[in-house]
Amino acid sequence: MVQIVITGEQIAHFLVGLFSALACLVNIGLTFAGILIFLIYEMDQDWHKGDWLDEEFAEMGCGFFSGVVLLLILSVL
Repeated sequence: MVQIVITGEQIAHFLVGLFSALACLVNIGLTFAGILIFLIYEMDQDWHKGDWLDEEFAEMGCGFFSGVVLLLILSVL
């Protein structure tokens, strides 16, 4: 039996990506800023705490991709 466990941290990373994608509705610079700030934060966490940068950035990427798909479906992009 396969059990899927989703943590609050994973949801937070997903939402950061989603909101970064949706930020292009306000200003494209906010999208780049959101991604850059998240990347710098996660690199710092990885360096100091041995956090998993690649996994957390992938979670953010899933949220970003979902936001882009949502924008395309709504024909906003």
